[in-house]
Amino acid sequence: MGHAEGRMNRILFEANEVRDGRAEFDDARAEHVLNVLHGAVGQTLKTGIVNGRVGTSVIESILPLAPNPETGAARGRIAVRCTHAEEAVAPWVDLVLAPPRPRALRRLLPQLAQMGGFALFAVSSVCYAAEHIEKRDVVKGQTYLGASNTLGCVLAYALGGVLIGALGTAAMLAVCVALSAVGTVLVLCAVRR
Repeated sequence: MGHAEGRMNRILFEANEVRDGRAEFDDARAEHVLNVLHGAVGQTLKTGIVNGRVGTSVIESILPLAPNPETGAARGRIAVRCTHAEEAVAPWVDLVLAPPRPRALRRLLPQLAQMGGFALFAVSSVCYAAEHIEKRDVVKGQTYLGASNTLGCVLAYALGGVLIGALGTAAMLAVCVALSAVGTVLVLCAVRR
């Protein structure tokens, strides 16, 4: 853990941003320093030059700016005194895979749940056509299934947009659930025959 800690939360500067051992910044890095690292005058930060030396910087001043209009995060123009005397250590990994944060996971779950959906649908429609349509008409049956799927998607996009515009998202989702239930009942009835 100690090996990785040395490189975490290191603020990086381009070489032309550091002049006479001093740098100023007011971009996303400043937001990170103020909101994540809780930066204050006199605080020492881990910093470095992109593709260059690393070291530390001491916050000399923080000029408060208006909060970020999108997130409400504190913003400011930060001036630091830099001491970059160490050679950067090459990372021992090129890629780190980690589970997404809970907020991001909530947005990803519906997409992850649908990942295999179309693959199952495509295979099952081919099997359905092969089992229930005469051999000479199998290709025609698969074509009809593909065309009906395309038509269904186009109608769903068009009618979904109209429903959202007229009644809102909640009503559109309720209609989708109801139509899906009706479709499921029709498919179950057709399969039993």
